[in-house]
Amino acid sequence: MLNFQTNPMLADAIPAMNQQDLQIHSTHDLSIFKTLNGNRDLNMSNVDRIAKSILDNGFLKVPIVVNENFEIIDGQHRVEAAKKVNSIIYYIKVKNYDLSTAILLNANASNWKTIDYVKSFCERGNSNYLKLMQLYESNKDFGLNTCAELTTNFIYRLVLNKDNSKSDVIKTGEFIYNDVNDAEYIFESMRKIHGNIPEAKSSLFCRTIKMCLKNADFKLQDFVYKVNKHPHTYRKSNTISVIMANIEYIYNYDNKTKKRIYLSLK
Repeated sequence: MLNFQTNPMLADAIPAMNQQDLQIHSTHDLSIFKTLNGNRDLNMSNVDRIAKSILDNGFLKVPIVVNENFEIIDGQHRVEAAKKVNSIIYYIKVKNYDLSTAILLNANASNWKTIDYVKSFCERGNSNYLKLMQLYESNKDFGLNTCAELTTNFIYRLVLNKDNSKSDVIKTGEFIYNDVNDAEYIFESMRKIHGNIPEAKSSLFCRTIKMCLKNADFKLQDFVYKVNKHPHTYRKSNTISVIMANIEYIYNYDNKTKKRIYLSLK
């Protein structure tokens, strides 16, 4: 839902409205509204919740936003709910609003999840997001965020903006899928130790393993072997530096013939 008062930066970022755009219209004919191609999927539980609210409290007074083609920029759940209970809809029609506007409006709100952004860019044929989705579909036990972190060169998927704020590259469309990655290899290995290290499938642990692999002396298959042979050697942690120290300790544990390795966050 639009809220420029709580987020003035949002008002500066989206295309400007003129006085005519601010005119509020109403209609009972909800068939005039169209789904914007690339917009997020409907959450039917959200639709049901809004529909119940309409029945309990009356029609929605907050207008939705559409463009000149009546494609819904903001408010598709409200429209679907109004259809269910045969309610009136108020709307604002703004020229030149498109999917990029819809994404921008939601980038500063909790409406869209990571998967919504990925699906949206996939529908527009973005090859980087299509590859990411393919990897995720085959490895859903690790989650989309983990798949993204293991296949991009960005640290934590964040980029620094001119105003020193940080943006998630997935939401901004800047995500670049690195074809040369160890994601599948890491996933396969983590599944082998998950029984002894439950957090092995976490994004933080997988990110740490990715960093360990930068050390040419670190062999992931040797680490997997050590974990399963000496499961008592691991100590749970949610700090990347401690996780790496644990990995180093396990890797060097009972190491009588090979030289010790030293892992670094750099």
